[in-house]
Amino acid sequence: MAANPNLYKYAILCFVNNQLNLDYKVHPKDDITSIYFPYTIYGPTVKEEDEVRTLFIPDAIAVHSRAISAQDKPSARVLKANIFNSSTFDWTKYKGFFAYLVHNTGATQPIFRSNITYEESSNTFKFEEDLPVDMTSYTVVIVAMEDYSQVITGTPTDTYLQLEREKMPIPKTNFIIMVRDDNGLSYHLNDDEITIEEHYPNVYKINNPNGDYFKIIALYVDNPENTELDYDIEIQYYLDKVNELERYRNGSIPDILAEYKPIDWDYFLNDYLADEDIPELKPNTDRWYAFLYKLNFINKTYKKWCYFFQLYLRKTYGYLENWVLDISTIDLEARRRTSTAPEIPMTEMSYREFEYPQYVFSYKNDFGTTDLPYAWFVDGTFLVPEYSIYYQGIQYVYFNANAINADSYMEVERYDGVNFTKQIVVQPEGT
Repeated sequence: MAANPNLYKYAILCFVNNQLNLDYKVHPKDDITSIYFPYTIYGPTVKEEDEVRTLFIPDAIAVHSRAISAQDKPSARVLKANIFNSSTFDWTKYKGFFAYLVHNTGATQPIFRSNITYEESSNTFKFEEDLPVDMTSYTVVIVAMEDYSQVITGTPTDTYLQLEREKMPIPKTNFIIMVRDDNGLSYHLNDDEITIEEHYPNVYKINNPNGDYFKIIALYVDNPENTELDYDIEIQYYLDKVNELERYRNGSIPDILAEYKPIDWDYFLNDYLADEDIPELKPNTDRWYAFLYKLNFINKTYKKWCYFFQLYLRKTYGYLENWVLDISTIDLEARRRTSTAPEIPMTEMSYREFEYPQYVFSYKNDFGTTDLPYAWFVDGTFLVPEYSIYYQGIQYVYFNANAINADSYMEVERYDGVNFTKQIVVQPEGT
């Protein structure tokens, strides 16, 4: 996954009994992701009574270091980035980093480090705290996040915390909460030891019954391509005049803010498995269930907040990549085909002969055998290609010649997740 980060949206960290585990494999599918632990001659490495918790971090990669030499640590708080075989990575595109330092013998618990910065000029990572003296005994697992992140260190006495306000508020579902272990060095994934209540805006009440030290890594997604969408804080004048965090702490915040409760979202695995809105389909047995569940969830959400979603869609329309082609400016007849022979030799398995004449259009495809997520509109009508064939780095798309005229206007839009299927009727043997 780390070697091909563009193919995966999430970085995955797995914890077994609150300890970071590095020995597992991931099998992602459309509707569910499976984690596999090895089974050795001594039995399973993870037993039924063990507690397994998995952290999925969006728009991120998790990379393990190679064996570390003394030269890879030029100073007490610096590591060279080449320990991650990083020649294929562009570290500059990542806005936040945290890491686990895992002792190769398992003699000590993994050490957690946050607030790490990347120095492009020296190709090094700089840590906020000293690293272990003998780094050659450790493997480093670094998580690099594309989304902007803030890190808050919490103490047992903190009752309210506040994040810097950006264009949009940050929901608690964007939090990674790590709780410090008794040794004071390692942090494990929060197991409901600490709960958080959201208050308006970007203020959070901390419920910490065990009095733990903790860190909150808050991910903030801000798409710079969208300059219109902004969050209107209706009480900005009031917030400019007072310290709202201090008022929350001393109980003097106005009731309208103190009693604010955001609507809960139920978009979680347990809700998905228990969903009964689509009784004719069952999770993990029907390939359409995951899609219909998402569609049904969006439908219910839209009904709750229809005005806000309409406003959001108006402001974000046009965000998707798109371009246009005036057919009158090209030699359309030169694209006319009765087979794929001009592009794909007859000796290739992907060679096709067409029942009806087609017009061909080609696009560079760096994703191998996966079709490009494009949608085509010709003279305002959504048009599905008759054939879409990948060959030697190029995606060839064939449209029925009757659907495109010499003066047509073609629009192409890029949609993540679009694909095309065709039903094939297979006649029974002997007919």
